[in-house]
Amino acid sequence: MYIIGFIAAVYLFARKYVENEPLKKYLDVSANWVNEILNSYKNQEPKHLFERLLKLSNKIIFYSLLMIFVTMLLPKDIEKMFISIIAPITVISMLLSFSIKWIQYHNKTLKEYFFNLPMLGVLFSPLLFYYIEKYPLDPNININDIFIPFKFLIDKIGIFYFQLLWLAGVSAFIYLGAVVIAFPIYYILYGCIIVTALFIKFTEKYISKNVLDVIVGLIALFTGPFIKMFS
Repeated sequence: MYIIGFIAAVYLFARKYVENEPLKKYLDVSANWVNEILNSYKNQEPKHLFERLLKLSNKIIFYSLLMIFVTMLLPKDIEKMFISIIAPITVISMLLSFSIKWIQYHNKTLKEYFFNLPMLGVLFSPLLFYYIEKYPLDPNININDIFIPFKFLIDKIGIFYFQLLWLAGVSAFIYLGAVVIAFPIYYILYGCIIVTALFIKFTEKYISKNVLDVIVGLIALFTGPFIKMFS
């Protein structure tokens, strides 16, 4: 909060009091560039913004994982510090990427997550272990040892009906779990996009065309009480 308030204060001070012509020109060009981005943002459909956010999230995931791998070569204390910073960013990016793909590209994502060898192995594991036990490659493998909580059910209804129940139950659990994760993230973001676009339109119409100055001013205004509260 201190850092955000400090940055906002420095920006407003520079915009108002800097007289050095090259620096002032640079600040004006930068502010105009940001305002152009905000202006284009308010006129875009959320779907297109989500597509851009998906690409950005995937890039962040890739570079974050690469950075985590590199930090593993560093001393342990430095590694822990970097991972504590990078890991949350990676997790958030993964959640964003998954949520957008699940909602906007549902059929493709469903096939991608359900029709692969590891997932098929999980879904059909009762039959797989049953046949491994019947024609053992390893005499120590026993289906009843692996599915101990379901032993009574397997004995009662048989392996094939249990396989059907397992397939339906695990598929439903994974699907509903994906829905519980994806829907809130996606639609909260969707609401934020709509509200932000309306805010930009309102600001340009009733306050100032320089939306960035208004946003930074509001940040400085609202961070002040928080800084006093926690100081």
